[in-house]
Amino acid sequence: MARGDHRQAMVRTTKALLQEQGYPGTGLNEIIRRSGAPKGSMYHYFPGGKEALGAAALELAGEEIRAQLVALGDLPPAEAIVRSAEILGRELAASGFGAGSPVATVALEMSSASDVLREACAKVYDVWHQLLQENLMRAGVPETTARAAAMVTLSTIEGALLLSRVQRSLEPLQRATEVLALLASQLGPHTPEPPPFDHAWLRAD
Repeated sequence: MARGDHRQAMVRTTKALLQEQGYPGTGLNEIIRRSGAPKGSMYHYFPGGKEALGAAALELAGEEIRAQLVALGDLPPAEAIVRSAEILGRELAASGFGAGSPVATVALEMSSASDVLREACAKVYDVWHQLLQENLMRAGVPETTARAAAMVTLSTIEGALLLSRVQRSLEPLQRATEVLALLASQLGPHTPEPPPFDHAWLRAD
C-alpha cells in the first residue's frame, strides 16, 4: 500500500467500524490492524488521535451521502426520497442489519462527550438537510416549507434506520419512506408555510 493510501484506508476502516460497533467500541489497534496501515502512521496523519480520525470518518460518510443525493437531485422530491432510502436500505440489509448510520451512531453516543465529534455530525446533517431542501425548492416548494419538510424527512429516515436495525427488518424504513414520499408529493408552490420555530415551544406547566 502506498503511503498516501494509508490515511484513506484508516478513515474508511474507521467509518465501517463506527457503523458496526460505535465509537467507544472502536479501538485504535483494531483500526490499524484492519486498515493495514503502519502503527506509526496513526498520529502522523491524525495528531488529534482517535477523535480526529473519527471526525474524518464522519466527513467521509457525509461526502458519500452528498454524492448520492446530488446524483438524485434532478428527480422529483418523492422519487428522490424513495431512491435514497432504497440505497440506505440495501446497505443495511447487506450488512445483516449490523451496520447502521455512522452519523447517528456517533451522535447518540458522543454528542455530550465530544464537541469535535458533535460538530462533525452536525456538519453532515447540515449538508444532508440542505440538499433535501434544495431538491424541494427546485420543485417549487417555498423555502420555509422546504426547510421544514427537509428536516422532517431527515429526522424520519434516521429514526427509521435505527428501528430497522433494532428490528432486523426493512419494514420501518419502507413504511417511513412511503409516508414521506406521499407527503412530498403533496407539496408545491401553494403549500401553506409552517409557523416559525417557537423557542418557547416546551413551556413549563
